Amino acid sequence: MLASILAAAAVLYILGGAIYRLYLSPIAGFPGPKLAALTYWYEFYYDVVMDGQYIFQIEMLHKRYGPIVRICPDELHINDPEFFDELYSRSSRRDKSDRYCKQFGIPNAAFGTANHDLHRLRRNALNPFFSKRMVTHLEPLIQEKVFKLRRRLQAFRDTGAAVDLRLAFMCLAVDVISEYAMARSYNFLDDPGFAAESRDVTVKQTREAAYQLHQIMRGNDDYYQQKSHLTVFHELLKSNLPPRERTHGRLWQEGQTVVGAGAELPNALTVTTYHMLANPEKLAKLKAELEKAIPDPNISVNWKELERLPYLFITSYKSAVISEGLR
Repeated sequence: MLASILAAAAVLYILGGAIYRLYLSPIAGFPGPKLAALTYWYEFYYDVVMDGQYIFQIEMLHKRYGPIVRICPDELHINDPEFFDELYSRSSRRDKSDRYCKQFGIPNAAFGTANHDLHRLRRNALNPFFSKRMVTHLEPLIQEKVFKLRRRLQAFRDTGAAVDLRLAFMCLAVDVISEYAMARSYNFLDDPGFAAESRDVTVKQTREAAYQLHQIMRGNDDYYQQKSHLTVFHELLKSNLPPRERTHGRLWQEGQTVVGAGAELPNALTVTTYHMLANPEKLAKLKAELEKAIPDPNISVNWKELERLPYLFITSYKSAVISEGLR
């Protein structure tokens, strides 16, 4: 008897959920496959069984259904450039999807926070550290790490050994952001093989971030007093954030995202380097501009001088290298 009741309840629950998703959901009126509106298994099939093909299936759905398509029970996909400013408006109040945020395993970091107001509180605490003015103060640190990378690459050149530039750039980025965030660089650039694999970088940065933050919060880490620049987490601990926002567990997750976001820089640098090497005439043009601006490569050039170079940086220039690389 009990089994029959439970089975009936399960059937009613499934039917009720199906009716809600197909006809009563706030996004029920948007076009798309009924199966995608009904269940996440539609997405699972293309992403898991078909090995990451859902992005291409979404493209096909747009061709069939138009610029707005319902791609799962609680998600719309929009392919309309005219709607960009509305969709990504900074003034509109929107909570992020819990399902999306949970996939990263860092619900207490700003990046993984679904609630709009809490996300704004956490994000506003970080924003000042990544303004152009603050980053400009880091020029000596950045130049130090760039010169170290140059020395490493020159050693590879002298031996004729191959080098994975993606890993080299990742180590550069992580060394800079770790020192800025916690006052001590992870020194991945010193690794003979640039950590050998990106997963090695990830494991090392996770371990180092947890240890360093623990030392900072216990007052056992005073390296920041020796730095000429502010450090992110020492300042966060002294900020007016509520005490619950300054716990070790939460700030450890924030540290993961800060260092992890910095580690994304290599993607742009690697792609840019490839396209410059694959286009000798463009590489020659860039080298000529840099040699004129920096006749002695052993002397540091500040950011203000570099951003005036038209082919390298100026965004209004049709083929600015950095702009194209980031795009």
